[in-house]
Formats: sequence, structure tokens, C-alpha cells
Amino acid sequence: RKAENRKNLIDLLGGTPQSEQAVNRGLEWLAKVQEKDGSWSLKKHRGQVKSRCAGTGFGLLPFLAAGHTHNQPGKYQQVVKKAIDWMIENQDKDGNLMLKSDDQHNHMYSHGIGSIALCEAFGVSSDDALREPAQKALDFIVKAQHSKGGWRYRPGEVGDTSVVGWQMMALKSGEMAGLT
Repeated sequence: RKAENRKNLIDLLGGTPQSEQAVNRGLEWLAKVQEKDGSWSLKKHRGQVKSRCAGTGFGLLPFLAAGHTHNQPGKYQQVVKKAIDWMIENQDKDGNLMLKSDDQHNHMYSHGIGSIALCEAFGVSSDDALREPAQKALDFIVKAQHSKGGWRYRPGEVGDTSVVGWQMMALKSGEMAGLT
């Protein structure tokens, strides 16, 4: 999570100058295709699903993983800030990150991905302004769980393995960031 540990991890896990160049080219492309409002579209770039929540989560995570935050000066500071701002502006008061205009069949997939991104943004930046939105996203996951466990496409449905995985990853990201 901490930028100072990133270089050590890259070296330990076999990263090379070439792999870092590839990461940087990917970040440049992501920055170029970010929507003006700060979101990313899955469908616009050959995807099959309409979910700006998932698209924005997937777009934001590589910047965070590369050590870019909204509260540290850097090349992608504004890209990250716009994405985080978009997620928070579009979050319902109950913590739901899914837009009503997006494909509802994938609601909990999208919410899980967006929640991971919000929790990671809070964890890497330590910006207390992100604590409440990230916690609300986790609280929505807990409320959306089926009474016998698990999650499916929409809140309260019987579990599906892949949807469960995204929710568990979001909950773990929140735990690692110090959320409940």
C-alpha cells in the first residue's frame, strides 16, 4: 500500500524497467480515455457491460497500485482525484455505488469493484475524507448479503461464487485500510 514499499516489491517479484514502462503506457492510455466527469466506461472500449461504477473502479485501481493518489503531487494526481470524486458524487446515501442507468444484472459485481477502489484509495492516501464513503460502501455489502450467506447479482439474492469473490475482496481491502 505504501509508495516507498513499491520499488522493493517490484524488485522482489521480478519487475523490470520494461515491465514498468508497460505499466506507464497503460496508465497513459487510461488517463487518455477517462471521461471528462472522472469515470471510465466499460462499454465504450469494447466491453459488453454498461457499468461506469465497475469501469471507474477498474480504471482507478492501476493508478493506486502504481502509487498515485489524489492528495500527493504527481503526474496523475488529477486523474485519480476526478475518479474518486465521481465515485463519491454518485454514491447513494445508503452506500450503493451502482448507477440506476447501468446494467442491473451486474449490480453486486460492480459495487464490489467500486468498493475495492474506494477502500484502496482510502488505504493508500490516508485521507480521512474517504473514510465515510469507503465504510458506507462496505456497509452496503453487508446489508446486501443473502440471509443464508453469499451475494449474487442484486442485493439479497442467493450467493454466486464469482460475485462472492468480489465482495470478499472489497471487505478485505476495507479491513486492510482499517475499516470495519
